[in-house]
Amino acid sequence: MLSTMHRVQASRVVWQLQRGCQTRAPCYRLPKEEDIRNVEGYLSARDSLYRDTLETLVRASSYTRDANGVRRQAQLTSKTFAHLGLPLSCVVESVQDHHGPHLVLATQDVTLEGSSAPSGQQRGGSTPASRNNLANKTKSLPTVGLVSHLDTVYPEGDWKGVEWTDEIEDFDRVVGPGTMDIKGGTVVGLMVLDTLHSLYPDIWSRANIVLLFNAAEEEMAEDFGSIARQWLGNPKDNLGCFVLEAGFVGAAEATVVTARKGRCVWTIEGMGVEGHSGNAHQTSRNAIVHLCDAVKSISDLTDYSKDVTVNVGVIHGGRGVNTVPGYAYAEVEMRAADTHIFESIAHQIETILDDLPHVQGSRILTVPVWPENRASQALAGRLGEVARCLGLQMSASTRGGGSDGNWLWSDYAVVDGLGPCGRHAHCGPNQLNGGILDTSRLEYADWSSFRIKAALLVHTIVSLVRQNL
Repeated sequence: MLSTMHRVQASRVVWQLQRGCQTRAPCYRLPKEEDIRNVEGYLSARDSLYRDTLETLVRASSYTRDANGVRRQAQLTSKTFAHLGLPLSCVVESVQDHHGPHLVLATQDVTLEGSSAPSGQQRGGSTPASRNNLANKTKSLPTVGLVSHLDTVYPEGDWKGVEWTDEIEDFDRVVGPGTMDIKGGTVVGLMVLDTLHSLYPDIWSRANIVLLFNAAEEEMAEDFGSIARQWLGNPKDNLGCFVLEAGFVGAAEATVVTARKGRCVWTIEGMGVEGHSGNAHQTSRNAIVHLCDAVKSISDLTDYSKDVTVNVGVIHGGRGVNTVPGYAYAEVEMRAADTHIFESIAHQIETILDDLPHVQGSRILTVPVWPENRASQALAGRLGEVARCLGLQMSASTRGGGSDGNWLWSDYAVVDGLGPCGRHAHCGPNQLNGGILDTSRLEYADWSSFRIKAALLVHTIVSLVRQNL
């Protein structure tokens, strides 16, 4: 995983930082050369097993709107971790009927108030109730969160015939739906838990590592944040949350994410009076024109200098050119990086919708801004120090897309981008004219990045927990 030159560099950094521990506070242990070698050897020896596991997860379709497919993915994911004998494995039913269940796994059991499993959840082989009514508290152990999701953006059949391609020997990559976003991240989480269980029994027994799998992250399911906070427990006991979305890894550098834009989505309806375009044009009223007045005014709020974008992503209306349309529909989203600007633009959009005649708007999603903050930066700093021991230079970045980190950062230290490196997220095969299948821009993940990210997380978690003991 690491070149000889990187190992020499890493050993120098370890010596320098350990020596510096004598004068700075708090003092914590960074991985030694032996630790790095042991983890690398353990993960390398199990390389083919993890590749097979990823293939199994990828071949099982789990489109966000396919509730049964997501449920099967939850069962398959739970089975993937079953050899670890985790004392907690439960599903939490989504509040949206068209979404599958969320999944929670943990290395320690939890003390539950009032019942053996919260309503709407399944522990072991028990039967879930109809809805979740969470009331629990974790034991007073240090807690670490690993966050992934079960769903992908691909409907079943989108990748028919090319569901999985192993190109490791030639290109160091695996190709398939979810290899990068985010079933690859789930396998990185598996690699982390396997390593801690086998090589660090003291960490395994003295910390609670909670794995949280969102059923509908691709639609930013709003119920997931509250569910995750229930299982992560008291923020004062939490050492950090690591989101397993994809993140860049190069030969000697890596990038994590410490902030993301917030996002709002509105549906907008144009209300007109339908009529014959030749005989009743004067007495009709065009819903598309009313809708366009609204979306044009809203779209004009885009301001790149303030890092604000407004996108009209969906628009429908009309039944034919000889009919004045009586109804039109659009979906609009707004993203911004600054909380105050985010709230201001949202207010302006809703003022436009209130003031314009013959349109009705409804906000259907609000994903809060995850701004730059000290807790995320401090956790990224710890990752950076560990990364230097592995011969990597770590940098932090911000992203325009949201993730489950947006729901959690206000209560916990969160860093994102701890999944594998890859390209072409959300890109599947396209049918070209003549029925030719275009596979030139398929989602893929760099296989070597799995071990790098897993090792980075293992050593960081060990460092965090041992400092806390």
